[in-house]
This record gives sequence, structure tokens and C-alpha cells, in this order.
Amino acid sequence: MFGKGVLASFFLSVSLVSAYAQTDSVDVNLDKALEMALSESPTVLVADKQVEVKKHYKKEQIASLLPNLSASGSYSRNLKKQMIAIGGGKPIQMGTDNVYNGGFNLSLPLIAPALWNTVQLSEMDITLALESARSSRISMVNQIKKAFFQYLLAEESYDVLKLSYANMQENLQNVVDRFEQGEVSEYDKISAEVQLQNLKPQVVQAKNAVSLADLQLKILIGMDVTEPVRFVGDINDYEALMDYAEIASMTDELYNNDELLSGNSDLKQMQIQSMQLDKSGDILRAQFYPTLALSASYGWMTMNSDFKIGSYTWYPNSSLGLSLSVPIFQGNKIRQQIKQNKIQKESMDIQLENLVRQTKISIQTALDNMTSALEEISYSKDNIKQAQKAYDLSAERYKVGSGTLLELNNSDLALIQARLSYSQAIFNYLSAAADLEKALGKDYVVADGQ
Repeated sequence: MFGKGVLASFFLSVSLVSAYAQTDSVDVNLDKALEMALSESPTVLVADKQVEVKKHYKKEQIASLLPNLSASGSYSRNLKKQMIAIGGGKPIQMGTDNVYNGGFNLSLPLIAPALWNTVQLSEMDITLALESARSSRISMVNQIKKAFFQYLLAEESYDVLKLSYANMQENLQNVVDRFEQGEVSEYDKISAEVQLQNLKPQVVQAKNAVSLADLQLKILIGMDVTEPVRFVGDINDYEALMDYAEIASMTDELYNNDELLSGNSDLKQMQIQSMQLDKSGDILRAQFYPTLALSASYGWMTMNSDFKIGSYTWYPNSSLGLSLSVPIFQGNKIRQQIKQNKIQKESMDIQLENLVRQTKISIQTALDNMTSALEEISYSKDNIKQAQKAYDLSAERYKVGSGTLLELNNSDLALIQARLSYSQAIFNYLSAAADLEKALGKDYVVADGQ
């Protein structure tokens, strides 16, 4: 009863570890994992902070167009008063020991083309920051989905190997019983024991793969790796959600309608950057235009030789004026900057056209991978049925003595491969679908009740 004892102790230890790990754990499905990642991920939080920075920068630029009011005051002490002589007569001393000035100054730009364009450019900065934050979320959703599906695949692989281990243990027991009755040789008994022992490391590796996938998923979400969380779901259940018709229609639309690319975040960001270059050119050209500013001041002045400030008489003064500035010659500097801006814009247009092509290739690749995965799923399901039937027949044949142990082992191996291929095909489809969503720039929406 070697096989039964080994199997019992092995699965007892696994069960104890699993029970300990799941104590007071919280069940987290895919939607909950995405919600947690989007609220806790440092990458997403930093992107949101950049949006706030750009919003404050825009307000800073708008402030340049508003009136600027300041108060000023000054005091001066005449150490030696000015002397004046009229017609060669006796010099006369002028002024007082103390001079006080105080008042308010107001300035307001009336015509400032460069400032107006700068405010518009800052608005584009906000739009770009928002799109960059959206891109961070889309990338995060893509990574979380693929990591979550990888975890489910690891769990399914572990379950398949455990089931195979149980089958092999049952087969070993049958071999031992028949050996004790003298119906099979010792070679069959040893072969069955070796086969069971060879599978055990694979089961352990599969369990380790589940633990590693669990850690990677927690790190991506931004969780403490020691947090008691159990990710729930069955990768095989996702087959029911696959849309077979959507792939064909999207393939036709890809090369006939550029609207399919309108949500791609990389394209949107580059388009915004292209518009920013246009606006930067406007700012440069605006430096050739005149600027007009309004200025006004109102103040008070007093002069006295003592410090009896309460008895001083203050004399008001005020002024209002316009300041016009007309650029005439700036050493051809601005013209060279405009030429640089034009070249940068042409380069950006080339990059944008290339990015459109690359995005179409990414979408087509994802669609092709989804199509291939659907074909694999279809024949894998049929293969599982055939492999299961072959295993049942070989097990029955071996029990009655008309089959060989090699035949039984081969059928068990074929059943394992069929089940793993089926789950792997579903994972391939889900992974390609996640890449497709990223390429299309689809935003994740939290499901109702999450």
C-alpha cells in the first residue's frame, strides 16, 4: 500500500497548507481585482497627480491675463539736501529731511497673443495628462487581466495534475492487488510506483506556480503579499463568454473604418502632441505681433523734517496709461525657431502615420490569436472526450487483464495533455482579447454591484 500512504500524506500536507492560507481570507474575483488595482496602484495614482499638476499650471497661465495689483511704499532720508543758486546769488537749500511715498499700481494686458496661445497650450497639457492617466488605467487593466487569467490557468493545471495523481494512485492500487494475486509481474508493480513518483514533482511545481501567480497578481494590484486574499474563478467558465461572430466583423472593419482606432490611447496622445506642436508654432509667430498693456497708479507723497507722522499732510497723485510694444528686429532668432517647429511637426506626422500602421497590426494580431485559440478550443473539447473514453477503456481492459500498463499510462498522459491544452487555449483567447481591448483603448467599467 505504498502508493496510498504516500498519496494520503502528500495531500494531507497540501490541504493543511491550503486551509491555513485561506483562513479569514477574502474572495476576490476579476472585477474586484481590477477595482482594487485602479484604486491602489501607484502607477495610476501618480498619473492622477500629474493631471492635478497640469490643471494648476493652466490656472497659473490664466492668471497672467488677469489684472495685476500691487502696493508699494518707500522712505528716504536726505543726508545732504540739494543746494541751488539763482543768477549767481546765495545758494538756497531745498527739500526736507524725510520723504515718504506710498500707493497702488495696476497693470492689465489688453492685447497679448503669445499669452492667449500659451493658455490654450496649457489646456492641451491637461488633455494630454488625462489621456496619459487613461492609458495607465488601460495598461493596468491589461496586466491585471492577464495575470488573473494566468493564476486561473495555474490553478486549473494544478487541479488536472491532482486528478491525474489520483487516477494513477488508483491504478497503482489495482496493480498491487493483482500482483498479490499473481496476475501481473513485479515489473508492472514497480513501473506503476515509479510513474506515481515521477508525477509528484509535477504536482508540486504546479502548486508552486499557483503561489507564484498569486504573488505576482497581488504585487500588480498593489496589495501586501501577505494579505489573506483568495482569487476565485474557473478559467474554463470563460468559454461561454466568447463572441465568435465579433472577431470576423471586427476584422472586416479594421481596414475599412479608421473609427476602430479612435480609442487607442497611444494614437490619441500622439495626436494631442501634434496639436501642441501646432500651438507652439502659433506662440512663436505671436512674438511678431504688437502687445498692448494698460497701467494705472494711485499714490500719496509727503515730505517733512521731523517724525511727527500723525501731523503730516499727504498729497495724492494718480496716472493712467497705455504701453504698446512692437517687435522690429530680434536677430532672426524666432524665424529659426519656427523652422525647427515645422520640422518637428513633419516628423510627428510621420510617426503618427507609422503608429496607425502598427496599431492595425496589433489589432490584427490579437484577432488572429483569438481565432486560432477558438479553433484550438473546439478540437481540444473533442479531444478531451476521446481521451477520457480511451482512458476509461484502457483502465477497464487492464482490470480484466486484456490491456497493458503501458497502454493505461499512455492514455492517462493523453488525457492530461488534452485537458491542459483546452485550458491553455482558453487562456490564449483571453490573453489575446485583453491585448485587443488595450489596442482599441477600451475603458474598464466597474460591473454593477462591485
